[in-house]
Amino acid sequence: MYEFLEFLENIDHQLLLEVNKHVGGFGDSVMIMVSGKWFWIPLYALFLILIQRKVGSDNLIYLLIAVFALIVMTDQGSVYFFKDVFERYRPCHNEYLKDILILPTGNCGGTYGFISSHSANMFGLATLVYSIMKAQSKLWLLVFLWAGMVSFSRVYLAVHYPSDILVGMIYGTCCGLAISILFRKTRKYS
Repeated sequence: MYEFLEFLENIDHQLLLEVNKHVGGFGDSVMIMVSGKWFWIPLYALFLILIQRKVGSDNLIYLLIAVFALIVMTDQGSVYFFKDVFERYRPCHNEYLKDILILPTGNCGGTYGFISSHSANMFGLATLVYSIMKAQSKLWLLVFLWAGMVSFSRVYLAVHYPSDILVGMIYGTCCGLAISILFRKTRKYS
Protein backbone atom coordinates (compact mmCIF):
# COMPACT_ATOMS: atom_id res chain seq x y z
CA MET A 1 0.00 0.00 0.00
CA TYR A 2 2.83 2.41 0.85
CA GLU A 3 4.41 1.91 -2.59
CA PHE A 4 1.09 2.69 -4.26
CA LEU A 5 0.67 5.94 -2.28
CA GLU A 6 4.26 6.86 -3.07
CA PHE A 7 3.57 6.16 -6.76
CA LEU A 8 0.50 8.45 -6.68
CA GLU A 9 2.45 11.20 -4.92
CA ASN A 10 5.18 10.94 -7.54
CA ILE A 11 2.61 11.39 -10.31
CA ASP A 12 1.22 14.43 -8.47
CA HIS A 13 4.70 15.96 -8.22
CA GLN A 14 5.50 15.29 -11.88
CA LEU A 15 2.23 16.77 -13.13
CA LEU A 16 2.69 19.84 -10.95
CA LEU A 17 6.28 20.34 -12.13
CA GLU A 18 5.18 19.93 -15.76
CA VAL A 19 2.62 22.73 -15.35
CA ASN A 20 5.02 24.85 -13.31
CA LYS A 21 7.72 24.85 -15.97
CA HIS A 22 5.35 26.79 -18.25
CA VAL A 23 4.75 29.56 -15.71
CA GLY A 24 5.63 33.09 -16.71
CA GLY A 25 4.55 36.08 -18.74
CA PHE A 26 0.96 36.77 -19.67
CA GLY A 27 -0.23 33.41 -18.30
CA ASP A 28 0.70 34.51 -14.79
CA SER A 29 -1.53 37.59 -14.99
CA VAL A 30 -4.43 35.55 -16.37
CA MET A 31 -4.16 32.79 -13.76
CA ILE A 32 -3.79 35.21 -10.87
CA MET A 33 -6.91 37.03 -12.08
CA VAL A 34 -8.83 33.76 -12.64
CA SER A 35 -7.92 32.56 -9.16
CA GLY A 36 -9.09 35.79 -7.51
CA LYS A 37 -12.44 36.09 -5.75
CA TRP A 38 -13.58 39.45 -7.10
CA PHE A 39 -12.94 38.82 -10.79
CA TRP A 40 -15.94 36.47 -11.03
CA ILE A 41 -18.58 38.69 -9.42
CA PRO A 42 -20.23 39.55 -12.79
CA LEU A 43 -20.49 35.84 -13.60
CA TYR A 44 -21.99 35.09 -10.17
CA ALA A 45 -24.54 37.86 -10.77
CA LEU A 46 -25.38 36.37 -14.18
CA PHE A 47 -25.86 32.91 -12.63
CA LEU A 48 -28.10 34.39 -9.95
CA ILE A 49 -30.23 36.25 -12.51
CA LEU A 50 -30.59 33.18 -14.74
CA ILE A 51 -31.44 30.90 -11.84
CA GLN A 52 -33.87 33.43 -10.35
CA ARG A 53 -35.68 33.55 -13.70
CA LYS A 54 -35.88 29.77 -13.68
CA VAL A 55 -37.07 29.29 -10.07
CA GLY A 56 -39.10 32.49 -9.77
CA SER A 57 -38.94 35.44 -7.39
CA ASP A 58 -40.84 33.52 -4.70
CA ASN A 59 -37.90 31.12 -4.39
CA LEU A 60 -35.10 33.70 -4.46
CA ILE A 61 -34.55 33.76 -0.69
CA TYR A 62 -34.49 29.95 -0.63
CA LEU A 63 -32.01 29.96 -3.49
CA LEU A 64 -29.72 32.34 -1.59
CA ILE A 65 -29.99 30.12 1.49
CA ALA A 66 -29.12 27.09 -0.67
CA VAL A 67 -26.07 28.86 -2.12
CA PHE A 68 -24.96 29.96 1.36
CA ALA A 69 -25.37 26.40 2.71
CA LEU A 70 -23.42 25.04 -0.24
CA ILE A 71 -20.51 27.44 0.25
CA VAL A 72 -20.39 26.59 3.96
CA MET A 73 -20.38 22.87 3.10
CA THR A 74 -17.68 23.12 0.46
CA ASP A 75 -15.47 25.81 1.97
CA GLN A 76 -15.58 24.82 5.62
CA GLY A 77 -15.85 21.11 4.82
CA SER A 78 -12.69 21.27 2.71
CA VAL A 79 -10.86 22.64 5.75
CA TYR A 80 -12.35 20.67 8.64
CA PHE A 81 -12.91 17.32 6.88
CA PHE A 82 -9.78 17.30 4.74
CA LYS A 83 -7.03 19.88 5.38
CA ASP A 84 -7.18 19.58 9.17
CA VAL A 85 -7.44 15.77 8.98
CA PHE A 86 -4.87 14.85 6.32
CA GLU A 87 -2.45 17.73 6.94
CA ARG A 88 -0.85 17.40 3.52
CA TYR A 89 1.50 20.27 2.83
CA ARG A 90 0.83 22.48 -0.13
CA PRO A 91 3.44 21.99 -2.87
CA CYS A 92 4.97 25.36 -2.06
CA HIS A 93 5.48 24.19 1.55
CA ASN A 94 6.84 20.75 0.55
CA GLU A 95 10.53 20.43 1.52
CA TYR A 96 11.42 18.76 -1.79
CA LEU A 97 9.57 21.18 -4.05
CA LYS A 98 9.46 24.60 -2.41
CA ASP A 99 12.86 25.71 -3.67
CA ILE A 100 12.28 24.64 -7.29
CA LEU A 101 8.71 25.84 -7.79
CA ILE A 102 7.96 29.20 -9.34
CA LEU A 103 5.21 31.03 -7.44
CA PRO A 104 3.69 33.65 -9.75
CA THR A 105 1.99 35.42 -6.83
CA GLY A 106 4.98 35.10 -4.53
CA ASN A 107 2.49 33.79 -1.96
CA CYS A 108 1.94 30.20 -0.93
CA GLY A 109 -1.21 30.37 1.17
CA GLY A 110 -2.00 28.24 4.19
CA THR A 111 0.13 25.30 5.27
CA TYR A 112 -2.14 22.50 4.10
CA GLY A 113 -3.68 22.04 0.68
CA PHE A 114 -5.60 18.76 0.51
CA ILE A 115 -8.25 19.46 -0.75
CA SER A 116 -8.53 22.62 -2.79
CA SER A 117 -11.25 24.86 -1.35
CA HIS A 118 -11.36 26.79 -4.63
CA SER A 119 -12.03 23.58 -6.53
CA ALA A 120 -14.65 22.36 -4.05
CA ASN A 121 -16.43 25.74 -4.04
CA MET A 122 -16.42 26.19 -7.81
CA PHE A 123 -17.54 22.66 -8.67
CA GLY A 124 -20.19 22.80 -5.94
CA LEU A 125 -21.59 26.01 -7.45
CA ALA A 126 -21.27 24.70 -11.01
CA THR A 127 -23.19 21.56 -10.06
CA LEU A 128 -25.93 23.56 -8.31
CA VAL A 129 -26.29 25.97 -11.25
CA TYR A 130 -26.34 23.12 -13.77
CA SER A 131 -28.79 21.07 -11.75
CA ILE A 132 -31.29 23.91 -11.50
CA MET A 133 -30.79 25.15 -15.07
CA LYS A 134 -30.87 21.80 -16.89
CA ALA A 135 -33.16 23.10 -19.64
CA GLN A 136 -30.47 25.55 -20.80
CA SER A 137 -28.23 22.96 -22.46
CA LYS A 138 -25.32 25.27 -23.27
CA LEU A 139 -25.05 26.70 -19.75
CA TRP A 140 -23.49 23.49 -18.44
CA LEU A 141 -20.45 24.06 -20.62
CA LEU A 142 -19.95 27.59 -19.31
CA VAL A 143 -20.29 26.69 -15.63
CA PHE A 144 -17.98 23.69 -15.79
CA LEU A 145 -15.38 25.50 -17.93
CA TRP A 146 -15.40 28.28 -15.34
CA ALA A 147 -14.98 25.82 -12.46
CA GLY A 148 -12.25 23.95 -14.33
CA MET A 149 -10.36 27.15 -15.16
CA VAL A 150 -10.42 28.35 -11.55
CA SER A 151 -9.31 24.90 -10.36
CA PHE A 152 -6.48 24.67 -12.89
CA SER A 153 -5.27 28.12 -11.84
CA ARG A 154 -4.51 26.71 -8.40
CA VAL A 155 -2.09 24.14 -9.87
CA TYR A 156 -0.61 26.77 -12.18
CA LEU A 157 0.04 29.03 -9.18
CA ALA A 158 1.75 26.05 -7.44
CA VAL A 159 -0.49 26.19 -4.38
CA HIS A 160 -2.17 22.81 -5.03
CA TYR A 161 -1.32 19.42 -6.45
CA PRO A 162 -3.53 18.02 -9.22
CA SER A 163 -4.97 15.47 -6.75
CA ASP A 164 -6.00 18.32 -4.42
CA ILE A 165 -8.00 19.67 -7.35
CA LEU A 166 -9.44 16.31 -8.37
CA VAL A 167 -10.68 15.41 -4.89
CA GLY A 168 -11.95 18.99 -4.42
CA MET A 169 -13.92 18.61 -7.67
CA ILE A 170 -15.47 15.36 -6.47
CA TYR A 171 -16.28 16.71 -3.01
CA GLY A 172 -17.73 19.95 -4.40
CA THR A 173 -19.81 18.10 -6.98
CA CYS A 174 -21.24 15.81 -4.30
CA CYS A 175 -22.10 18.80 -2.10
CA GLY A 176 -23.66 20.60 -5.08
CA LEU A 177 -25.76 17.55 -5.90
CA ALA A 178 -26.94 17.20 -2.30
CA ILE A 179 -27.99 20.86 -2.05
CA SER A 180 -29.63 20.84 -5.48
CA ILE A 181 -31.64 17.70 -4.67
CA LEU A 182 -32.78 19.28 -1.40
CA PHE A 183 -33.65 22.54 -3.17
CA ARG A 184 -35.59 20.78 -5.95
CA LYS A 185 -37.52 18.60 -3.47
CA THR A 186 -38.55 21.50 -1.24
CA ARG A 187 -39.23 24.23 -3.84
CA LYS A 188 -41.71 24.18 -6.71
CA TYR A 189 -40.62 25.72 -10.00
CA SER A 190 -40.78 24.83 -13.69
